[in-house]
Amino acid sequence: MLRLGIPKVKIAQNLGIACSTLYAEIKRSTARQMRSDWTYYDQHFDETGQIVYERNRKNAVKSSKLIARGISSDM
Repeated sequence: MLRLGIPKVKIAQNLGIACSTLYAEIKRSTARQMRSDWTYYDQHFDETGQIVYERNRKNAVKSSKLIARGISSDM
């Protein structure tokens, strides 16, 4: 839908989600690519968003679990 030029607000309304959720998902699934002339451009990939989401969920640990194990956040 983004490539068709549909406004992000309309996309969020059609999906029934908050605009901030859509913006976060777009940001998460955007990867910086390099052209052959060494200039950069941003490209949206669905797979990138899923990989980033899964990595973030894997690394999410409640601080109470860290404290129970005797691990401090400054290690």
